[in-house]
Amino acid sequence: LTAIVHAPSGQTFERSPTEGMAEQGSAQEQLESSRAENSGRKACGKGTKKEDDDEDDRRSKRGEEKEIEVSTVEPYSPQRPDFSGLWRSVKSENMKTFLISQGMEERIAAAAEGKQISQEIDHREKDNLFIVRTGSHSKSYSIGGSTNLDEVFGNQMSWEGDVLVSRPFFMNKSSNKVVSFRKMSGKQMIFMLRNEKEEAKRYFERIPAAVNPKT
Repeated sequence: LTAIVHAPSGQTFERSPTEGMAEQGSAQEQLESSRAENSGRKACGKGTKKEDDDEDDRRSKRGEEKEIEVSTVEPYSPQRPDFSGLWRSVKSENMKTFLISQGMEERIAAAAEGKQISQEIDHREKDNLFIVRTGSHSKSYSIGGSTNLDEVFGNQMSWEGDVLVSRPFFMNKSSNKVVSFRKMSGKQMIFMLRNEKEEAKRYFERIPAAVNPKT
């Protein structure tokens, strides 16, 4: 069979059905080839521009969520020791030299270095309260600051990591001002004293509550 096709110019020409089927087959092959190409691009991780943009958006959102998750991690906070209890000194280091640098006579400093010291400590971390009793002498501190003028112009106690530090008021310009540090090392409490020239340490161990501190 032969089909007559009218061209736009008015001319006519004959076209067989097999020619039409061949053109349709060619168009079908081009469509399948295009589909196969798109499928191959997806398999290789390459999609259309819209698909690539959508994937970039998803990756960006995942990155934002990851950044938010990291930023909300709580900073490391060392465990603070509880110094409450009765303590007795078991040894000292450089105490004589330190006391002499504070203006004490050498004879008295030597005797003080070898003397056993006992302390009773009432440490209330939740109340920011620290009380030290040595014999008949008692001293209280507000950890982190105080509104009491007598305490404000005295030493200021605060935490530095897991070390409890007592520093002189910043307006204290005396030459013999002392900074003290109190920390735990195993079962021992280390009490360190430091001035502008020297540093000394006393090592304490807990004693049973039934034993009264020595004066």
